[in-house]
Amino acid sequence: MRWVLSLDLVDPDESPRFGGKATSLARLMSRKLPVPRGFALPVEAFRHFLDQADLLDDARALRRGVNLEGARLLREAIVAAPLPGDLAGEIRAASSCLGLVLAVRSSAVDEDGSEQSFAGQYETVLGVSVGDQLEEAVRKCWASWYGDRALAYRRSSLWRAPLAGMGVVVQELVTARSSGVMFTINPLTGSWREMVVEAVAGQCDALVSGRIAADRYILRRPRRTPRPVQRVLARLSVDEVSADINHQRRKLDVNESGQLVWVDVDEGEKRKLSVDQLCRLGRMGLRAEGLAGNPQDLEWAITPMGEIRILQARAITAAGEPPRNQDVLWTRRFAGERWIEPVSPMGWSLVAPILEWFVAYPKTGSRFLGDAPAMRLVRGRPFFNVTVFRHLVFKLPGAPPPRFLLEFFPPEEERYWLRRHAAPPDFRVLASILLETAQERRWQRFRWNPFTNPKAWDELVEELNRELPRIRDAQGDAFSQVEHGVELIRAYVKVHVISLLYANLLYQFAGSRLPSDLRESLLLNPTASPTRQVNEALIGLAQGGAMDEFLEKYGHRSSSSSWDVFASRWAENPQRVQELAQSLSAGSLSRRNELEQAREVEQALVALRTRVKGVQRLGLESLLGLLHRYLNLREVQRFEFDRLLFAVKQAVERAAEEVLPGGGQACARWLQWPELLALREGLLDETKAVEIATRRRLRWERYAKEKPPPVFLEADDGAESRRGASCLEGLGISSGRVTGPARVLHSPEEGQRLAPGDILVAPATDPGWTSLFLRAGGVVMELGSMLSHGAVVAREYRLPAVVNVIGATETIEEGQVITVDGTQGRVWLHDEQSPSVGVPG
Repeated sequence: MRWVLSLDLVDPDESPRFGGKATSLARLMSRKLPVPRGFALPVEAFRHFLDQADLLDDARALRRGVNLEGARLLREAIVAAPLPGDLAGEIRAASSCLGLVLAVRSSAVDEDGSEQSFAGQYETVLGVSVGDQLEEAVRKCWASWYGDRALAYRRSSLWRAPLAGMGVVVQELVTARSSGVMFTINPLTGSWREMVVEAVAGQCDALVSGRIAADRYILRRPRRTPRPVQRVLARLSVDEVSADINHQRRKLDVNESGQLVWVDVDEGEKRKLSVDQLCRLGRMGLRAEGLAGNPQDLEWAITPMGEIRILQARAITAAGEPPRNQDVLWTRRFAGERWIEPVSPMGWSLVAPILEWFVAYPKTGSRFLGDAPAMRLVRGRPFFNVTVFRHLVFKLPGAPPPRFLLEFFPPEEERYWLRRHAAPPDFRVLASILLETAQERRWQRFRWNPFTNPKAWDELVEELNRELPRIRDAQGDAFSQVEHGVELIRAYVKVHVISLLYANLLYQFAGSRLPSDLRESLLLNPTASPTRQVNEALIGLAQGGAMDEFLEKYGHRSSSSSWDVFASRWAENPQRVQELAQSLSAGSLSRRNELEQAREVEQALVALRTRVKGVQRLGLESLLGLLHRYLNLREVQRFEFDRLLFAVKQAVERAAEEVLPGGGQACARWLQWPELLALREGLLDETKAVEIATRRRLRWERYAKEKPPPVFLEADDGAESRRGASCLEGLGISSGRVTGPARVLHSPEEGQRLAPGDILVAPATDPGWTSLFLRAGGVVMELGSMLSHGAVVAREYRLPAVVNVIGATETIEEGQVITVDGTQGRVWLHDEQSPSVGVPG
């Protein structure tokens, strides 16, 4: 049997024999796209090798079940065993017709398909010499078929993999002046109207392995059309929309011996691609897409002579039915911003019934959503049942899906929706929700009108100003004061939930319709937020301001866990406030003030009026006016909610003292509100209540010390994302790029360790954290959203920030130099080590 076949002779339809990578390249070569010369080894060669090396039984054992130790031993055996003589001879003969330096890439039968890509799961070996080194590289590619991550990935995809499903591609290694990747749809937004190109100087592996931050270019492509028309449009021009240039100081290059080495360079703000090269590359991407019939992820390189080469191609669409009929999906993503610490039993007993009343749809849940509760606590952390959003999410043809809905999903599921062309919501679930809403007149639970919701908030503020002094009155009936406070919390949620919803909808809707160069400025809130006022007041406090006056205005501010009634408040620890103020005064970085921010928004509005005329201009101005109103509400409401919760906390402590004289204040946090009522009625013994409080306090302290549970749970299992070693991915919520030492903080009280310019790495940031933004050079958070409190403040301060970086506080080391890219949503972890020979492929 012939074991080696030239790439240009591989049948593009023989993916089960040669693997996805080989057949994709063969398809491009058949239409004269510039692919480097090479040859392919079919999967039969791998099986032939296993047979001759007496490893077939070990391979069959792994196929029956994942055994990590058995997989490790099999990988070692594959790398160590010699190739059969006939196979080795054909490889050496074929490679002698190529260059002196080669690239050896895995080409698995389950790789680069439309349903699963397995990107980065298998091996690529670069800078390989002909002979023994080439044979070793082939064996490494084969061994990666049994890698731990690949085995787990295949098992999770429920795909029945063949015994030895790994082909191999051997090609000339292209010496690259610049290189990178191109996506023929925008992978960050899901828009099929845009193409994205990322580029670095030197070899592309510095980019795909996450070691170098790349230039990022966005191209506008012809609209989606039937495939025959696409092939015509592929020859038309594409337009550059934006260019984000990275200052690159080192590159990965090939030396005279064919080895990959790091070389110091100073590219400055120089583009890695000219406009002409970028457009030529875009047209090649459209041709590749037309050939494959779906959007493509291409790896490319430009030679020193300026010639473009396509190195790899894979589909980036998602096929099949949406992932809806799965286990119940739980998340603490949004709850984790509001309860950074474990909840207090008292606080949760007051707030949880209110939230349950708003979010639970028991009839729909029992029919379609696994009949699980709307909320639960896992090791003291609130988790919300977000299974319903799997059924409500949709994607119009070629348009981005609703951004705020995607934030309820694990990263892998989010990427699935971004890659789809179109999908409707689950109309059965939608109809059930609407029916339940109508039957129970649920619209009365919310201030749902987008035009009157702000007025409802103004009325609530008037009520808070009138009622909070009565709740704080130490001579009043504490139990009645708490009950009244709980009703005000319910009234707050009625308004706040809808304000959040409209802020998110308007933010995405307006952002998609604004000119790209004005978008960032126009999406800012032109009104000074309470957070900025608080931070300015802190600096003023250090410069001689009166502490009593400061605490009178801002003492209700929480240090952390702002939605917990028993969160620590500034008024309870003036010394901590003074230390924070002094640290900000001594080391704050220069930030735009509110007047400069308002001026920036106004200038952008003037520029918008000159470009857009007539009805369209009026529509955009009205849309922006409403958006700015809701952005301001987003911050003002959190500020006022702190006032309300602090008043309720004080009333609860007074109520506890009435039923547990001398010890009530110490126990109040650890009991639940029904238990205080039972104590008042004599239905609960005081000694028993103290025992309950002590037991819960010890449990809370244990939870606070433990690693928090995963952000996402399916049933009771974690549903986290895979992380690379050098580049972490999340959601970019404030644009810009900054490099600096990381400072990993778990509470604002550790803020004195944050030196000016350090990158703040934190679990999440609520209002008590954001004063540290005056010292930070950038922000990385494990939890957040596009309109979370930290995101809004980071954009106001022009602070590069990335959120939803799973495991950031564990993966990023204290003092490690990192680069935060708030535009692309990436965090690079830097080290001084040279790259290894094998890199993710």
